[in-house]
Amino acid sequence: MNAHLDGPFGTVTELKGGAAPPHTLAAAPLRPTGVAGEQPVSTIPIPLTAEPGSYDLVTSVAETGSTFSGGSIIQIAAGS
Repeated sequence: MNAHLDGPFGTVTELKGGAAPPHTLAAAPLRPTGVAGEQPVSTIPIPLTAEPGSYDLVTSVAETGSTFSGGSIIQIAAGS
């Protein structure tokens, strides 16, 4: 399992426009064991110096023969 934030972008339009992100903040990759009831959690540390703006949150899970991924847009505000 992998998760990372790409940004900041000034607007959602810029984010979706395909421009290279200025920064990437990543969680440490997770390697779930498959034990019943296991609930792995990714943590992405956001430094106090992170610039405000729109960030693209991207997650992916690879299994034998396939990969599942998703994305969300989050907003980081100044001083938060």
